[in-house]
Amino acid sequence: MPAVRADDNTFDYIPVAEEPPWPDEPAIGGRPRPARSGTKPLVALDWAAIMAEPDEPVPTLIPGIPKVGLAVLAGSPKVGKSLFLTQTATPARLSESARSSWSPA
Repeated sequence: MPAVRADDNTFDYIPVAEEPPWPDEPAIGGRPRPARSGTKPLVALDWAAIMAEPDEPVPTLIPGIPKVGLAVLAGSPKVGKSLFLTQTATPARLSESARSSWSPA
């Protein structure tokens, strides 16, 4: 380690005997394992192949209301946003059998 002299604030070099040996294994994770026989190699997809894959359907509570994620209902004041949400929240809270027979008044 370098040492500092108090009188002129210069560093003295103290040589190290030798560099420590490198470890055989990485500190984080392990070495990559060789591919198993019979596995397919990775293939890069082009844009057309990615866009040709069908989208997964979004899970919904009721039609138009997603089960996960964020939905925003925005509009002018006094147009019935709260009434709409009350009417759509009722069947969303009902069981599946009661939901099929429920209709808004």
